[in-house]
Amino acid sequence: MHRIISLLIGVLTTVLVSSAQKAAIERVEAVPFEVIPAGDRRVDLNQEPCALVHVEVLANDVIFEGNVIGPVVRAGGEYRVFLSPGSKFLRIKSESFLPLMIEFPDYGIKGVQPNGVYSIILSLPVLQTPAITKTGMLSVNYEPDGASITINGISYGKTPSTIANLSVGSHPVTISADGYTPAYLTAIITENRLAELTGALVLQPADIQPAAPPIYEQVNYYYIYQDYSTGKFGYKEYGEIVIPAEFDMAGNFSEGLAPVSVYGRWGFIDKIGELVIPAEFDIAEPFSEGLAKVRLNGKWGYIDKTGKIVIPAEFESGTNFSEGLAAVKLKDKWGYIDKTGQLVIPYKFDGAFDFDNDGKALVGKKGHFFYIDRKGRKKR
Repeated sequence: MHRIISLLIGVLTTVLVSSAQKAAIERVEAVPFEVIPAGDRRVDLNQEPCALVHVEVLANDVIFEGNVIGPVVRAGGEYRVFLSPGSKFLRIKSESFLPLMIEFPDYGIKGVQPNGVYSIILSLPVLQTPAITKTGMLSVNYEPDGASITINGISYGKTPSTIANLSVGSHPVTISADGYTPAYLTAIITENRLAELTGALVLQPADIQPAAPPIYEQVNYYYIYQDYSTGKFGYKEYGEIVIPAEFDMAGNFSEGLAPVSVYGRWGFIDKIGELVIPAEFDIAEPFSEGLAKVRLNGKWGYIDKTGKIVIPAEFESGTNFSEGLAAVKLKDKWGYIDKTGQLVIPYKFDGAFDFDNDGKALVGKKGHFFYIDRKGRKKR
């Protein structure tokens, strides 16, 4: 009997482990010729310029842990993550794949440099991320020659340039050069055709200085560390331990609280390490706009800072709240809810992302991506 039970446990363990995807690390490298636009730069609490890491992965609900400064920006299949200079690691986790720890020294990067730009590309099994077959080309002829071209947050060299194998649909394009006002454009790519962007950047007046990089609240400077002797996680600030490593897993602080895992369940601690929201959730994510996304019994919902479930856990997936709305998935379709849980944009999209400060969100439908406004109307 004991042998049969052992065999059953082994089979169940194998099934559970094999059901989780393992992301492949395709590339981790510095991007020496890309410059962070002046308006996008960030500094840490010591006024040191941050490094920018482009993380390309076709997965939703990706969480980044480490010396992350300010909010992570998502654009399509790419995440823009700012790290304190000198950072040597970045932990990446998602429902779509097993957690990854990127150790920069393993890839010849001793530590990310101030204002440095880096690229991480992850891939998932082919069955989970089918290849895009419909592509087109884009010709960019913008003056001055040598201006930087960024598409979907990824550097594509300098002007003039012709770029091949862009997926069909709309793509955000930024053209930038020192001393000029950046141009923010949209390229519409159609199958087997050449799209064109032509124009000239406008010189910045000499007496106008770029806006100072924002300084983010100090809570972002509690960064996660792991005690390799125990495998547990805690928090440091300026290299000093402020919360001992006693958690199975840990997430970033946001709005004064951080999600942590205790004996396989997730709750929230405050900045002195006290568990202020009991560990009773399958998974929990950092707070955003006063609410946190949690999973309970396999479904996602939202809690407030007292731990009260204010939006029932009934969704297949969801995003954090941004600009008062969150994208949620039900019956394989995405829509948007407000902070009362009221559906304000119907479930009709195949994919949906956060609203930005301009009141628009990127959505996908039948293989095409486009922006919508807060009423769900397509934006031109």
